Amino acid sequence: AIDWEAVAGDGMTFALVKATQGVGYVNPWLARDLDEARAAGLLVGAYHFVTPGDDGKAQGEHVVSALVGQVLDLGVWLDWELDGLADWAIAPLFTAAYDAVTEARPLCGLYGGAAWVARFHAANVPIPHLWYADWTGAEPTQDCMLWQSGHEMVDGIPGVVDVDELLKPRGVDLPTAPKARPAPARVDTRPDEERAEAARTNSPDERDGQGTTPAG
Repeated sequence: AIDWEAVAGDGMTFALVKATQGVGYVNPWLARDLDEARAAGLLVGAYHFVTPGDDGKAQGEHVVSALVGQVLDLGVWLDWELDGLADWAIAPLFTAAYDAVTEARPLCGLYGGAAWVARFHAANVPIPHLWYADWTGAEPTQDCMLWQSGHEMVDGIPGVVDVDELLKPRGVDLPTAPKARPAPARVDTRPDEERAEAARTNSPDERDGQGTTPAG
């Protein structure tokens, strides 16, 4: 199990948790990970691993069903990695999954690297929000909300984990889900002057920080 207090203590400010894959798999740790990450003070989002052989609408409905009652600050992401899909099939699969998700979760985007982004553009498929995977070390020129920049060890998570940067934290309305489950309350015990200084230095132009993407 992941120790989310330790993850937060290592400087992470958000987490993107695998929710589902295809039309059958649900991460057995999903609810626990999301609840404990939020309780540790992290923003949270979830992702669905898209399988090209399964119906897009069914995949979108599958991830929505798995996330009922969860509050997601960073929305739902469609993780597009597996090949075996003709260019003409990209649009109907993505659109069906995206439409099914956004009926319940307004913030939904695509996770993918340069090759997949290029194929989406070639197929004239709009990418509403992008979580871009680029481990070259150079900040991406792609217009992306999230940037997966590499992998490293993070306290509280066994083994190496992907790490991400939130490049556009204020481009969407948060939270993006019905508040069926209230967010845990956090009590700020710092002296008044420290809270005032923190508020003063929290510029809206700065990144919200670094996050982690544990696999389910």
